[in-house]
Amino acid sequence: MKNYIKGNFKVVTTKYGDMYNLSLNLEEINALPAEKGYVKITVAKKKDADSIEEDWKKYSIFENDYQPKGKFPPSKEQSQSDMWSNPWF
Repeated sequence: MKNYIKGNFKVVTTKYGDMYNLSLNLEEINALPAEKGYVKITVAKKKDADSIEEDWKKYSIFENDYQPKGKFPPSKEQSQSDMWSNPWF
């Protein structure tokens, strides 16, 4: 289950490209587990975004809790010993 974060999102188009302005709930951000002082957050466009007028309703903001399988980067010994079973190869 995704841990959604309350906030607003706005796309601003400039001559340099699109910029994405976020306003997030700080209490919810502080409650997320921080590895090495960082919090991983994903902003994803919804499937039905083309039928929605407001930018902030077109996107979902949630915690990115992806954890790779195996050690990354693999150690030299690991890469030589089990190269075929390591998911990073």
